[in-house]
Amino acid sequence: MKQRLLFLLLPFVTTCLACTSFPTDLTGDWTDSSTNKGVDFTSSGVTGWGVTVLDKSVNSWTCVDEDTDQILLASPPVNIFGVDFVVYRCMKYKKLSSCSYKITFNSGKDINARNQRVIVLLKGDKDANGDSKATVALCNAGVVESRTIRKNTCS
Repeated sequence: MKQRLLFLLLPFVTTCLACTSFPTDLTGDWTDSSTNKGVDFTSSGVTGWGVTVLDKSVNSWTCVDEDTDQILLASPPVNIFGVDFVVYRCMKYKKLSSCSYKITFNSGKDINARNQRVIVLLKGDKDANGDSKATVALCNAGVVESRTIRKNTCS
C-alpha cells in the first residue's frame, strides 16, 4: 500500500520540487542599487522588481524552473483583455559578501513590458512538442543586465 501511495504522489512531488530554495542568507529585505527600491526574498520567491505589462502591474515572483546557474521566476497570471498571461524573469545571483549579492537578469527586453528584461507568454503556452515553454531555455538572450542588492540590516 505504501509503495502504491508513493507512486501516486510522485508526479506531484517532482512538480513541487522544480526549484530549490534561495540561500538562507539571501532571505530578507534588500535594496536594489540600480533603482533604490526594496526587494524581499523568501525561500522560494521574490517580491519587488515591479513590471507593467500594458496596464497591469506585477511585482511578485515564484521560482518555476532552474538549472545549475539560472532561475526562472514567474508572476501570477495577469489578465489582459480577457486572456491570461504570465510574466517570466530570468535571474542569476552571486554572493559578493554577507551584505550584498550581484543579480543578473538574462533575457531580451519586452516592448509590451516597457522594455524590461522579462518574457511575456500566454498562460500554459506550449511548444511544438506539447511541452511547456516556461523553462530556463528561455534564458539565453546573451545580453544581460546586472545590479547589486544590499541587505537592509547591514550598516
